[in-house]
Amino acid sequence: MATIEDCDPACAQPVPDLSATASVVAGLLSHLDVVTQRDGCVKLRLIAQGSVTCAQAVADAGGAAAVVAALQAYPDVVGVQEDGCYALASIAKGSAVCTRAVADAGGAAVVVAAVRRHPGEVGVQSYGCAALAGIALGGAACAQAVAVAGGAAVAVAALQAHLGDVVVQRSGCLVLKGIAKGGAECAQAVADAGGAAAVVAVLQAHSGHVGVQVNGCGALFSIAQGGAACVQAVADAGGAAAVVAALRRYPGDVDVQSYGCGALAGIAQGGAACAQAVADAGGVAAVVAALWRYPGEVGVQSYGCAALAGIAEGGAACAQAVADAGGVAAVVAALWRYPGEVGVQSYGCTALWRIALGGAACAQVLADAGGVAAVVAALRRYPGEVSVQSYGCAALSGIVEGGAACAQVLADAGGVAAVVAALWRHPGDVGVQEFGCTALWRIALGGAAYAQAVADAGGAAAVVATLRRYPGDVDVQRFGCAALSGIAQGGAACVKAVAEAGGQAAASAAALAHPIDGSIRKYTKRLADVYASLSSAADAAMEALLL
Repeated sequence: MATIEDCDPACAQPVPDLSATASVVAGLLSHLDVVTQRDGCVKLRLIAQGSVTCAQAVADAGGAAAVVAALQAYPDVVGVQEDGCYALASIAKGSAVCTRAVADAGGAAVVVAAVRRHPGEVGVQSYGCAALAGIALGGAACAQAVAVAGGAAVAVAALQAHLGDVVVQRSGCLVLKGIAKGGAECAQAVADAGGAAAVVAVLQAHSGHVGVQVNGCGALFSIAQGGAACVQAVADAGGAAAVVAALRRYPGDVDVQSYGCGALAGIAQGGAACAQAVADAGGVAAVVAALWRYPGEVGVQSYGCAALAGIAEGGAACAQAVADAGGVAAVVAALWRYPGEVGVQSYGCTALWRIALGGAACAQVLADAGGVAAVVAALRRYPGEVSVQSYGCAALSGIVEGGAACAQVLADAGGVAAVVAALWRHPGDVGVQEFGCTALWRIALGGAAYAQAVADAGGAAAVVATLRRYPGDVDVQRFGCAALSGIAQGGAACVKAVAEAGGQAAASAAALAHPIDGSIRKYTKRLADVYASLSSAADAAMEALLL
């Protein structure tokens, strides 16, 4: 028995005259005996399998509604249920319009009823799951229809009852994937039905079947997009280990690699424990290997960068693991290879930022691998993309924590100007403002020359504008005051730049607005001390001159 996704339209019986479709539908509606109903479902299925045009002809003739009526008329006749489900699966596979026709005809509810009524009939289970998958993959509305009808629960039951049947396993995973793609509520419905654990069991039981691995990884990927509870469900079910095993077993299958990296990215975003679980399962090496193996596959590159970003967020040890496995070089290569793919650029910058947070050694690896130039190029190429600007500034702020050498690399690459430009370009995005101020602060801490570079690029004015724009945001105020303090450490010219920008007043306002924040008080005092020191020096010089 072949699953609907395996059917080759070229193998279907030829139907030279599509006008016969209408007569088949008419027969189904006018002759309600069981033989006619079965025969009609089979004929419509064969027509629909001919091509997308043929499937559309069946849908246009009202074939979906006729098959639904047959399923409703003979709920206890296994043959009708099997053939009817197969027919709906074939129609739904034709096009988005065909899928919508099946959904609008009430296909989800009757198929769920069939699968639920005949749990021991492998044909009904297989074709029923194929039909539900076809409907659910038709878009959010179709996925929601399957979810509301109880599709997640019957698919999970089918997977559990027929663990040894590859066709049911492939189709069942596809149902769960399709439902979960319908949005957070749909993904949660799959998780609540035990979908994550069921899919993991499938991956473990059918490790030797690539089709099962593709659909299983795809299902876990989609479930993990549903939110924190869904991610946790996948992690708790052992999803990380199952996906890593699939990546290792099928390095030559691009779909396994793409969905696998996406699934690991989803799991890792669940927090430190989930990120650690992915790292412990060997996820870092598996993802890095995928990135190097498929340089020409944008999906692998995007999801791979996202996965490494998620893992690195698990803490210093996870970030170091990514750096040690060659993750930095792989991400930098992806950024250079896909300058026109905003997803790769955003995830790549995010990954570099989170790796850099692992400590000075990680930041140095980024600088040595050309990470600064790659990030600066992304900032310049996508001035209007908030995610790139925000995470690009964050990445640069992390890299310069590596020390003076890293700061020099950043300055040489034009990073200061890129950060200042981001601050001016995205005044309404608090993330860009916070990360931009943080980057300028850390650059300025590199020494007088770097503080001067920030001042020369107009950094003081940009920071003051940020402080005035976000008086109530304590993080922005904290890093903005830190940046002004850092710039002022560069000498008299830098102090003048801060003063002319209104820096002292902006810092004083921050201290008044946030009196209990120790960091703001500290940086405001440092700035005041610099002013006082220069003023005293100027007074002494004047006194000496007068004498």
